[in-house]
Amino acid sequence: MSLSFSRTDITQTSQAERGTMTVFPLTKGKRQQKLALGDGDGVIQTIGMKNDERVSVFKTNPGPTPVSSLVLGQARTQTDKLFASCGNVVKGVNKKGKEF
Repeated sequence: MSLSFSRTDITQTSQAERGTMTVFPLTKGKRQQKLALGDGDGVIQTIGMKNDERVSVFKTNPGPTPVSSLVLGQARTQTDKLFASCGNVVKGVNKKGKEF
């Protein structure tokens, strides 16, 4: 029995730091897996994958400093919220792209 693997590029971003990618947990009834990315231009983007097709959910405008860390909220009510550190500023973004 032999396995064959292939590489599939989903998106291209600028340079990214370690710890700037996270995967949203699947919710009941939803079949779209979402992936959040932060890059060196200060852009936060969320990409959805549904039936092997890429769907762009949102993309923020470039910021003055690169995204150095990107995490999901830890409380049960915050699992759909992203927290990104850009320099000495922490931004909060919900899963639809609105900042809070």
